[in-house]
Amino acid sequence: MLEKRKWLALLGCLATIGHMQAQTDTKTAKLIYETHFEEDEGYSFDVDLIGQNGWIGFGGGDSFLEQSNDGSTGLVTDFLEGQGQQAYIGFVKPEHETDIEFLSLLQPLDYAPADGSGDILRFTVSMGIIDSTNGERDNFRWSVYNTEGFRLFSLDFDNETKVISYALDDAEPLQPTGFEFDNDTFYRIRLDIDFENNKWSAYAGEVVLVKDLPVSTQNLKRDLSDIDAVWAIFNPEAPGDNYMVFDNYRIETWGDPPAPPSLRPLGRLPNGDFVIRIEGPAGGQYQVEATTDFRQWVVVQDKLELNQTGKLDWVDDSASADTARFYRLKSL
Repeated sequence: MLEKRKWLALLGCLATIGHMQAQTDTKTAKLIYETHFEEDEGYSFDVDLIGQNGWIGFGGGDSFLEQSNDGSTGLVTDFLEGQGQQAYIGFVKPEHETDIEFLSLLQPLDYAPADGSGDILRFTVSMGIIDSTNGERDNFRWSVYNTEGFRLFSLDFDNETKVISYALDDAEPLQPTGFEFDNDTFYRIRLDIDFENNKWSAYAGEVVLVKDLPVSTQNLKRDLSDIDAVWAIFNPEAPGDNYMVFDNYRIETWGDPPAPPSLRPLGRLPNGDFVIRIEGPAGGQYQVEATTDFRQWVVVQDKLELNQTGKLDWVDDSASADTARFYRLKSL
């Protein structure tokens, strides 16, 4: 049984992040994946996390681990006070892997950014690293992979030196960010990934760890397969019993809000019908209402759906009876 610990440092960090988003983010969020590892989400406390709710492992010998029962991943309770269950990776080396140097824990996502959308993919997680009791220490990291199986970049936490580093896809060694972490503190880590413009940034609370580094230096495909929690074992013959605890795992996209729909008159046809161009988000569905006095509105079209171009020229074949008519859209 892992020792139960409670950390209070996260609370102020979360409040700060919330304030930052309220002040600086004018974009809208779209959720891709989120979990808090709670029982009401279907997580069981007494078994490994690998095999639960779609989580899989990736161990030595390039083998996927769809199930595990050795305790190298799992759930703990109240490491974050008042936040129920948390996940962990580390603590004990997988029994069935004799030469393992890395153990990755991942949730398959397969996200492809839309061309020209300008969306930013944002990953946030609450994490802390619990120190070893056996004198051996390892690294823990978050690694981003594309759908072709290539690692794009990593944010690394060295439990021996307490240095926070990063690695790109250029085969260069870990590069220090200039920041360190403490074992007795949980951090709100955030990765902002701009696939379109080939750059990413990392934050711990309000602290900018790295800014606008390349997603890929090798012209690799810029999309997302998964964001892995990784245990990098320094000495496979003598792994540390350190482990990374994490919670509030969330991946979303941030983009500009869709423009509101618009009506543009194109004029009357010879038979008196009136043509209106409707523009808005692709797939948007609307009801058209009309009035002659702005007091009473009547439905003149029950349902219109915009195609992938976001445009539709609609003909009002009941307009010839009025000398003037005004229109509005009602979203369905």
